[in-house]
Amino acid sequence: MKILIIGGTRYIGKHLCEHLLTKNHDITVFTRGNQPIPDGIKHIQGDRNQLLSFKSQLLAEKFDGVVDMLPMNEQDSLPLINIFKGNIGASVHISSQDAYLAWEIFHKGGMSSPIPLTELSARRTNRYLYKGKYPGTDTYDKVLMEEALENAHKQYAFPYTILRFPKTYGEFDGQVRFQYMVKRLLENRVQLPVIAEQLNWLWGSGYVKDMVQAIELALVNKNSNAQIYNVCNPVTLSSIQEIELIAKIMNKPVEVIPIPNKFWPKDLQSELNFYQHIVTDSQKIRTALGYKETYTLEEGFAKTIAWQIKNLKEIPEKFSYNDEDQLIQKYNSIGF
Repeated sequence: MKILIIGGTRYIGKHLCEHLLTKNHDITVFTRGNQPIPDGIKHIQGDRNQLLSFKSQLLAEKFDGVVDMLPMNEQDSLPLINIFKGNIGASVHISSQDAYLAWEIFHKGGMSSPIPLTELSARRTNRYLYKGKYPGTDTYDKVLMEEALENAHKQYAFPYTILRFPKTYGEFDGQVRFQYMVKRLLENRVQLPVIAEQLNWLWGSGYVKDMVQAIELALVNKNSNAQIYNVCNPVTLSSIQEIELIAKIMNKPVEVIPIPNKFWPKDLQSELNFYQHIVTDSQKIRTALGYKETYTLEEGFAKTIAWQIKNLKEIPEKFSYNDEDQLIQKYNSIGF
């Protein structure tokens, strides 16, 4: 299959390219060229904000399918739709669990959405959930991207598949999701203060090398057209279970110290609603497309941890070990 990947040289895209090459697909990536291009992959250098200016070049390639790795909103998706409507057999678009109303409730509060979340569960109603909170996210909204694709299918029969990804861990993860724990365990920090309300919170996850298999399945299977699929591990860990698994893999002792949110320093208190769990049901993609994990939960964690140990990042800590010790001493002295 001749496949165009919009973005494909960083984290998930890097793994996707590697996987598709092993399956003998013909791969072209469209990127700004800031990252090395893997051997065996063609490259078109450009900015996705000017994607329409590449229309003739892209159509001349006669791609069978296209994968959009990081559509931030409908403005990212509309040029791709404009170019490929009537000219592509399949397109896959990476969305997120944050498309669900449950994610909005997790951030803003309210009556909890029932779990597990299926593809038919309510989507968010408020737009631009992260506006003013994180750099570069003021116009981020996966719901708008999803709606643009659905409308394009109705108007032009544009083929699309939306994959709602979970918290994704693995090698080359720029967010180094496990580093907070890995670094402390490497430095033999046994006691770990954690916001008490967070300990039993459930958040679905997936190992990146498994996630990219779902993308290929969606590309090659015509039954995926005009479908949305959750992709995630079949088992969802709580925060404390995740901590314990990391410690087990690293063969390090850990003592979790649960401290209620209100007793943490003001700048470290969480505004999140940990009563709203984010647990998604991935049975639909398993039944319809035959998706299944290649790696066990522990294997995926172990591979991620091994990579992070070799690639620890310098991340400024808001809370020093001395600060942690003082908080724990206060906890031990008066009890919360």
